[in-house]
Amino acid sequence: MPLSKRKCETCKCPSDKPMIVFFDERGLSLRVTRTQKKSWIYQYTFNKKRTNMTLGSYPELSLAAARDERDRYAKILGQGRNPSIHKSESQYQAEEESLNTMNSLYRKAAAERIQAGLWSDSHIRRTEMTWKHLKPIYDVPITELTKRRVRELLIRINAEIGTSTAQKCKAILSVVYTYAVLNEIIDANLISSFARDPILKKPQEEDIEKHPAIPDDRIGEAFALIDDSKMELASKYALHMVQYTGLRVRSLLTRKWKHYEKAKSRFFIEKEYLKNPRATYCPVTKDMEAMLESLMMMQKSLNPKWTADGYIFSLDGKQRISLEAPNNSFKKLRLKHKLGYVARVHGFRTTCEDHWIDGRFIESAINVQMNHTSTTGNKVRDRYISKDKDFFDERMKMVQHMNDFIKREVKIYRVTQTTFKNLQAGKVKTSV
Repeated sequence: MPLSKRKCETCKCPSDKPMIVFFDERGLSLRVTRTQKKSWIYQYTFNKKRTNMTLGSYPELSLAAARDERDRYAKILGQGRNPSIHKSESQYQAEEESLNTMNSLYRKAAAERIQAGLWSDSHIRRTEMTWKHLKPIYDVPITELTKRRVRELLIRINAEIGTSTAQKCKAILSVVYTYAVLNEIIDANLISSFARDPILKKPQEEDIEKHPAIPDDRIGEAFALIDDSKMELASKYALHMVQYTGLRVRSLLTRKWKHYEKAKSRFFIEKEYLKNPRATYCPVTKDMEAMLESLMMMQKSLNPKWTADGYIFSLDGKQRISLEAPNNSFKKLRLKHKLGYVARVHGFRTTCEDHWIDGRFIESAINVQMNHTSTTGNKVRDRYISKDKDFFDERMKMVQHMNDFIKREVKIYRVTQTTFKNLQAGKVKTSV
């Protein structure tokens, strides 16, 4: 028989017993000890193990409230989660928030900015990835975190991971400290004191080192070796297309077949995958079309259920290659052939920009294709340029320019190699 309010008030434990239990419904009971202390118990079975979980004391937790708690945990149990573990995690989170730890304040500051529409989906993803580098101070209350400890952590990130990541971590910490100041948890944002720090100050533009690119006089050799290698087709074509288009690896590899418009020789890139806050179309040359056709044929042969919702840079369209796959494949190639230089795929963008500038292409077209934050190179001028102005025709010429340059350099390299081999074999006579 279900418990009543009256029963909860009057029930007692006999003096000759350590405790007595009065049952309600669906696992809820009221336990009364010899000292007449009353506690609500929720009994459930998880993974074939029966567990008793204390919900609270009576009368602090009323019968109606205890039943609500029972129903809440029953719902959690129905979702395949252990109610006791969930309760422990909730208590830890409540304790963390009461202490104003760095992690709890970061979550609150992020939620506030997301709700205000200040952070895009792509920015949220990037910020979450950066925040993971600051895990050593997650559980530290902000009032106990010293400038020295923050500085040591940022300097270690700067040395072990890189200046760019350290600057991003510093920016996120500034968001957290600003939130704490505005909510009167602390008095000042200590991150601002790093503005003149010799190591942690924001680098000047001329001090920022670009990612190393393939030397111009070795680019024909590099792409000839890429073409002749046995690396995965998706990585091989991704290397070509990054060098033709100047796109960031992430912007390219996240493309799906539904984004590709063959009739218009272009594919669409959503703003979530770009740093410039507007979507754009990337030109596709005839050679790129042939590569895409080969990828599509391969995927269809391996995946009978292939659809346009699949990824372009993939073995079968189901799962795209990792963002590091092209760079790792190129690194293995460099080491295998002992090319003697260091280059990263992101550095391909430097080659594109240098050649487009030398080719006297329109500056704004270069900025759009490189996806720089500013379209015109001047934030004031950006306000007056139409959002529809994407310089597509000019950018098609730019991408074709790089396409032709790579083909020409590969051809020169192959002719040179053939001539050299013939000389070694004595097939070509040299004049004395």
